[in-house]
Amino acid sequence: MVYYIAVVLVSFIVEGLITPLFNLEKGIKRIIPSLISLFMFVMLTMIISLVYSKQNAVNINAGRIIAVSAALYFLSTCLNVQNIHRLAKEKKNCIKDLIDRFE
Repeated sequence: MVYYIAVVLVSFIVEGLITPLFNLEKGIKRIIPSLISLFMFVMLTMIISLVYSKQNAVNINAGRIIAVSAALYFLSTCLNVQNIHRLAKEKKNCIKDLIDRFE
């Protein structure tokens, strides 16, 4: 359970805070958020596996948790895209339009 909560927090940090910082970058700088995300997930997995022993593990049906998480992620992504298009005046270049609007 701790792992799922931590994954949600890492996803929020990467998708909400780190990815927008590198959104306008070109070339290799564009994959920096993916590398940060991968590094955070690997570190989280290693920490969780070292802290918790296998003796006290309980099997759960993770299918429902994954399905609900995927549905919520899809819903939040769709709402985020709709909000960006609502805020942007010009549909061709949403990022530039948003930057110009809020400067």
